[in-house]
Amino acid sequence: MNKPFLILLLFTVILCGCRRTPSETSNRLSEIDSLIRHNQLDSAFRIIDMVDAGNLTSSADSAAFFLQKTQLLYKLYKPIESTDMIDYSIKYYENRKGNVEQLADAYFYKGAIVYDQGQVKDAIVCMKKAEYTAEKLASDNIKLKIYENLFIMNEEAGERQLALGYAKKVLRLATAAKDKIQLARAYNNIAVAYNKLNKADSANIYIKKSMEMLHYIPRKEQIYILNNIGAQLIATNPQKAKATLLKAISIAPMGAAYDNLATIYVGEGDTAKANELWDKALKTNDMQVRTDVMNSRFNHQCATADYKGATKTARQLIRTKDSLYMSWRENDIRSNQMAFDNIKARQEYERKIETGVFAIILLSLSFVVVFFFLRYRTYKAKNALAIDQRRIKDFEYQIVEFEKQGQEKEKEIESLYRKKEILLDKHRKTLSEGHRLYTHIMEGQTTVLWRKKEFENFIEYYRLVDMSFVDAMDSEYDTLSPKYKFFLVVEHLGKTDKDIMRIMGLADGSIRSIRSRINKRRTTY
Repeated sequence: MNKPFLILLLFTVILCGCRRTPSETSNRLSEIDSLIRHNQLDSAFRIIDMVDAGNLTSSADSAAFFLQKTQLLYKLYKPIESTDMIDYSIKYYENRKGNVEQLADAYFYKGAIVYDQGQVKDAIVCMKKAEYTAEKLASDNIKLKIYENLFIMNEEAGERQLALGYAKKVLRLATAAKDKIQLARAYNNIAVAYNKLNKADSANIYIKKSMEMLHYIPRKEQIYILNNIGAQLIATNPQKAKATLLKAISIAPMGAAYDNLATIYVGEGDTAKANELWDKALKTNDMQVRTDVMNSRFNHQCATADYKGATKTARQLIRTKDSLYMSWRENDIRSNQMAFDNIKARQEYERKIETGVFAIILLSLSFVVVFFFLRYRTYKAKNALAIDQRRIKDFEYQIVEFEKQGQEKEKEIESLYRKKEILLDKHRKTLSEGHRLYTHIMEGQTTVLWRKKEFENFIEYYRLVDMSFVDAMDSEYDTLSPKYKFFLVVEHLGKTDKDIMRIMGLADGSIRSIRSRINKRRTTY
């Protein structure tokens, strides 16, 4: 074996060994998923950073990988410049029925990412898609983060009532799950919503509840609750409010907390400190907070007769408010959400209509099947009775013939009587009822109170009396009703038109009409 060949073989072995098999890649993705679920984000990110996207041999692995990487980048506050990865995951999961949880997650992260990028309309559409997709899931974990983000989006857009609704949804799920962290957040969010709706009493109730659960919240998130607590205490206990707000900004800078602290320093007469804090607060990018800060400063400047400063602040305030309102109008979060909800409601209505139409068709078909089955069963029963009546007639004829031959045929006669009785027993109820009705008619009674069943029983009994006539009716007429057959029978019995009118309760002229209808159904003459 020559040397170049050995080098080539060694290179091939090394190259194959460097590439991971599909099963190894799938195992890696499963491990990453487990770490994410247990909130071990740094470990998960170290492993996912080692996965080579070129080794992903299936679309399923690629979709899972891109979703996991997007999750980790978002949760670890790392820059996400493009939505290409999460778009791939969404496209894949939208075409797979068994990946509802992954699809809801993908919609959620795309919504959160584009919201941070300022694409509010796209964010709302993605988050609403996530909301409706998550409704199909039994687990509430995804629903919690979706509702919480929809609260934030609506609260920042000034849609206080919608924000309150989502905060209450989070509270309901957190209460059911006994999740103390989510409960504390929900109490705080509801307090914020009530405060913005100028419902101070309701806000205070939920502020107290969030204070009781503050120790469950991670320290870096406590700043929001501490700011709300401080804001609520300003009017009743300024010193406690000051201590609470100072604790909040010791965790991290916060424009709203600076504004609330400035209000306390104004009350203490320290205008210089208040202005210092307002300047810090105005560095925020949150236009709602900037508006609130300028409003506080403007009111103070007016109260201290600083009209030059008030004029400058008023101009800034107008520009900021105009920008804020323009942003709200452009994004129109309420309309976007209502439009999405209306589309979903219409789709649900159409689905229910389709289901209803299908159910009606199915029910109608069931009725048709039952109707024809009952008709078939009735026909079969009548046919069986007619056959048995012919056999009875045959037995009677044979009995008469054997009786003419004397005692030597007693056994045959006895056997025929037994066979006749068996058939009579089989249809005794029908024939007994028919005999009773026949007797009544012969005694001069009427059919005024008879129903269809009585006419049928009469005809079946009369078949025993005069089988040839009944058979002739069946063969010469096309499906006569039992009542019309009865008419022909009583006519055959020699009843006059006057008798027939009395028996059947007919009015003058009805007999002619009945005869005409019967003749129309005649097939042979």
